[in-house]
Amino acid sequence: NDLSNIGGYTDSTGKEYALVGWEKGLEIVDVSNPILPIRDTNIVGPTSIWREVKTYNRHAYVTTEGGGGLRIIDLKKLPNWHLILSKAFTPTINVPGNTIATLNSIHALHIDTTLGNLYLFGTNVAGGIALVFSLLDPWNPTYLGALNNGIYVHDGYVDNDTLYACHISNGFFTIDNMVNKTSPIIYSQTNTPNNFTHNSWPTNASKNFILTTDEVNDSYLACYDVSNPVSPIEVDRIQSQNPGGLAIVHNTHVRNGYAITSWYKDGIVITDVNRPNNLVNIGWYDTSPLTGGGFDGAWGVYPFLPSGNLVVSDISQGLFVLTPNYKRACYIEGVVRDSTCGGFLSNANINVTNGTTTFSGITDLNGEFNIGTEDSSGTYIITISKSGFTTKTFASIILQRGIVYPVSTALLGSSSFSFNNQVNDSITTLAISSAKILVIDSNDINTTPTASGLGNVDVLSWNNPIVVNTNATGLGTIPCLTFGVYDVFVGKWGYKTKCYKNSILNNLTGIVNTQLPKNIYDDFTFDFGWTVTSTASTGAWIRTVPTGALATLGFINVFSNPNSDVNNDCGSQCFVTGNGSTAAGADDVDAGATTLTSPIFDLTTYINPSLHFSRWFFNGGGSAIPNDSLIVKLSSGITEVVLEKVHSNNMSAGNWVNKSYTNLSTLIAISNSMQLKVEVADYAPGHLVDAGFDNFYINEDAITTISKQTFDKEITISPNPFNTHCSIESNNEMSSINIYDVTGRFVLNMN
Repeated sequence: NDLSNIGGYTDSTGKEYALVGWEKGLEIVDVSNPILPIRDTNIVGPTSIWREVKTYNRHAYVTTEGGGGLRIIDLKKLPNWHLILSKAFTPTINVPGNTIATLNSIHALHIDTTLGNLYLFGTNVAGGIALVFSLLDPWNPTYLGALNNGIYVHDGYVDNDTLYACHISNGFFTIDNMVNKTSPIIYSQTNTPNNFTHNSWPTNASKNFILTTDEVNDSYLACYDVSNPVSPIEVDRIQSQNPGGLAIVHNTHVRNGYAITSWYKDGIVITDVNRPNNLVNIGWYDTSPLTGGGFDGAWGVYPFLPSGNLVVSDISQGLFVLTPNYKRACYIEGVVRDSTCGGFLSNANINVTNGTTTFSGITDLNGEFNIGTEDSSGTYIITISKSGFTTKTFASIILQRGIVYPVSTALLGSSSFSFNNQVNDSITTLAISSAKILVIDSNDINTTPTASGLGNVDVLSWNNPIVVNTNATGLGTIPCLTFGVYDVFVGKWGYKTKCYKNSILNNLTGIVNTQLPKNIYDDFTFDFGWTVTSTASTGAWIRTVPTGALATLGFINVFSNPNSDVNNDCGSQCFVTGNGSTAAGADDVDAGATTLTSPIFDLTTYINPSLHFSRWFFNGGGSAIPNDSLIVKLSSGITEVVLEKVHSNNMSAGNWVNKSYTNLSTLIAISNSMQLKVEVADYAPGHLVDAGFDNFYINEDAITTISKQTFDKEITISPNPFNTHCSIESNNEMSSINIYDVTGRFVLNMN
C-alpha cells in the first residue's frame, strides 16, 4: 500500500533490517535472510504517501507530510521488536524574522553524522527552510538554528557543517556553511539540468564532487565539481538504462564510488562514479512493470547494510532485497583536434562498437570526450567523425575494467581556416587593441530552439562563446573555422558594437576590416564589465540569452521575464533578473534588491548628450496590491539623480519599453565618472517581480535648429551642425573639406 522511502539498520546481534516507509507508518522488516524477509512490526503514524527515515546512534527518525511532527524510534531493544519505544517530537520553533510555529509536517531529513546534527527539510515552519537540531541526546533533539534565507528546501545532504541544499521548486542547489547555525553563509547556488533539484549526494569521502537529481520526466543524474564551493561546475550527466524513456530520477546514494539510484519506473540503477567526469551505468534492476514518466515504481533504495545487499521500496510493488554485483566500467577518454591548425574540434562524433554492444558520445567545446561501457568482452572499433573532416578509425581495441583507454587524435579537415579581423577607429583609423571578436554559426542561431522551447536562439553558443581580443595592432584571430555562414560581432567599451549577420566565411575571405565608431554603447553581446550586487535570495541580474518565464494572471498566460532581447540590436543577450526557470516565481527577485551598475563612462567629450535604453518590468501575483519597483539612476560620481521609477501602475507588463533622456546636463552635472544604475526590489509582502535591461547607448544631440547654411563661393551645407549625415553642395570645385566638432576640435579631412 503506497510505499515511500526506505532506510536500514543493523542491531547489536548483527541482524539487518529494512525500515520501510508506507502510507500507515514505518514497517520494520528483518532482512538478515534476504530470501525470506520477516515483517517484525509497524510503527503507526498519520496516513500519508510521504515518509523519509534516517538512523543515528541506534535511533530512527521518521518524517511525514501527514503531520504529527518527527517520529523518534528507539531501536536499541532490537531484535526484541515488541520492546521498541517511539514518540512524536513536536517542539515550538522560533526562527528570527518568522512566526513562531509548532513542528508538525516534515518532508525529508538528513543527519550530519560527523557532528551529530539533524536537519529537517520542507517543514511547516518558516516556509520550509532547513531546520537544525543537535542529537547529543538522540531521544530529545535540541533546536540550534536554520538556513533562514526564506527559500523552501526539499531535501539535501550535509556533513561537517556543509549543507548541499536542494531547492526543488527553484531548480537549484545551494552550498551552505552551517558552522554558525543562526547565521549561515551561502557560498553559491547552481541550477541543475532539469531545474527541479530533488536530492544530492557526494561521490566520495573528499566531497569534491556532488551528484544531484531532478524529479521530473526524462531527467538526469548530474555531477558537479564543488572543490571551489563558490563556483560549482557541472562535469557530466547521465540518464537511466533507458535514456530518453521519460523515467524520473528520484534518490541517489553513493557507496565505494558507485551511485545507487532509484529511477521510479526504471527501477534501481548502479552508476560507476569513480571518474566523476565520466559517469557510466554498470547495472540495473527494474522493480516495476510500468514504463515511461510519472510517479510510480522505485521510490528509494538503501545501499549501506553491512552485507552489501540493497533494500528497495517500490511504491506499488512492495519491498525488494537485491544483491548487487559491483564492477568498474571501461572508460574511453580523449581529445580531438583539427590537424590543419591544431584547434579543438567540438561536436565530433565518437562511436564505439564490438558488434553487440555500441555506445557513443560527442566532443565538447574543448574537443574532449568521456564515455564508457560496462561490457569488457571482445574487441572494439572506435570511429571518430565530423562533417568536413576525414573520418578516423581505431580497430582491435581491448577494453579493461577500471582502465582508461586514451584517444588523442587529429582529424584532417578539408575546409579549415583561421578568421582574421583588423579593427580600427572609424574616425582616426588608428588600431583598436583589446577589442572583442565573437563568431557564431548562423545556422545554430537561426534554427536551434532554447531549452524552454520559447524561442529560436542557440543558448549554448551564447552562454559559452569563444571570444578573442585584438592585439596591439588591432588584429584578432579565431583559428580553425570551417567553411560556412557565420554571425560576426566586434566591439569594445567606448565604441559601438558592430555585427555582420549571415556572413559567408572561408579560406578566401582574407583579412576582414571593421571600423568601430566611438560611442558609449552596450547591447550586451560582450561582457564589458557591468557589475551586479544583490541582497535578494533569488533573481539577481544576469547577462544571458533570456528563456522567458510564464505567469498566469487570471486565465491568461503572460511572460513575466523576457523571452527574447530587444529586436533592434546585435546578438541575443541582455540582462534579466534570474534565468534559471521557465516557471514564474522560481527565479524572480525575492526578499531583497538586485542592482546592475555600468562601467564608468566619460560624458565631458559630449556637448549635448542624451541617454537611451530599453527596459522590461513585471510585477504581479501575490495576495496584496503589487508594491515592487524598478529604479534607474544616473550618477556623476558625486551626485545621483533618478531617471525613472517603475512600479505596478506603469509597468507595461510583459513588454520591452524604450526610454530616452535628452539634455542630460539639465538633469545632472556632467563628469568623466558617470555610471548608470538599475535597481529592482521586492518588498514584503512578496509578489512576482521580474525585469530586463538592454540596448544602452549615449547620443550627441544637435544643439541648433539651423537646417541650411550658405557660404561664399556658393557652398551650401545642410544641416549644420549635424550628428551623422549632412549634404554639401557647391557650384565650384573644392580641393578639400575639413570637419570640426562643435567645440572646434578637428575631426576629419575629406580630399
